[in-house]
Amino acid sequence: MTDTTALNRALRGILATDFYAFFERAFRDIDQRLNLIPARYIELLTQTLTDVAHGKQLRAIINLPPRHLKSLIASVAFPAWLLGNDPTKRIAVISHSQSLANDLAIRCHRIMEAGWYREVFPRTRLAADRNRRLDFETDQGGGRFAASIDTGVTGRGFDVIIIDDPLGARRKVRDSTQQRDRGVRGYARLSSRQPGSWCRGGGASATTRE
Repeated sequence: MTDTTALNRALRGILATDFYAFFERAFRDIDQRLNLIPARYIELLTQTLTDVAHGKQLRAIINLPPRHLKSLIASVAFPAWLLGNDPTKRIAVISHSQSLANDLAIRCHRIMEAGWYREVFPRTRLAADRNRRLDFETDQGGGRFAASIDTGVTGRGFDVIIIDDPLGARRKVRDSTQQRDRGVRGYARLSSRQPGSWCRGGGASATTRE
């Protein structure tokens, strides 16, 4: 075994087991216009999600200012990393609008189709007949399923539910009781779809709120 081969194998092992390292690599595919600036809060956030992935924490809420990478970490990179380590996981990512749900799903799909990702996770492959940009499944029955609070996920069961900025639309209608009630009903529906961990903001049922 050459030194280069050993180094590549070690790097793949780090990316597979260290979510922070995985996010650093995935960020190049998520947004090629920008360079990731390391920050302590990113380490804390990725560690929280790692604890969720390992069952050490079943629920988590992430509250950070806008433009602090919450959605990219919890709704894009985290599902890709989870499926890489366990292609049988069924993950729902629920957003406040369908357009946001679509954007996050496309970015996650881009990571999982990248050559480096396939090298790090050789057991995880997207099923040819279920390889859509919004709802895509692995050939082992797992997958990432995108929806909005309005469309919901009726008829499906999940291992992980990530809720991204569920009340984001309410910023446009601050005093709307109807908007608030819609969010409450959405939470109630989602909680019945997941037997285990919840994480509003990131994790086994993650809600990322701006």
